[in-house]
Amino acid sequence: MQQQANYPLALINEVLNNQSTFWLSLDIKIDMNLQVPHTIIYNAIQKFYNLNRSKEEQNILKSEITRLVNFWARQKQQIKNIMIKLEKEVKKFIKLINNY
Repeated sequence: MQQQANYPLALINEVLNNQSTFWLSLDIKIDMNLQVPHTIIYNAIQKFYNLNRSKEEQNILKSEITRLVNFWARQKQQIKNIMIKLEKEVKKFIKLINNY
């Protein structure tokens, strides 16, 4: 049976705050367990997760999805309107041809 690593516990607010003591204690724990310099681990965490940016993106996600749904609903309606208009023109054209 594999032994589970003993990493520091943290609340979500600590994880989302890249300046919290959680990240320092995690760096130290990883450094001791893996013997990888904590600066390498810290840089990898900063680059990969970029938690501050992630929080900002989470805040704008709902409005962006709503905007996109509304945009594509309008596009779909415009396409339907054009198709209806073209169908009417084709029917008029066919009627005109049949009269000759």
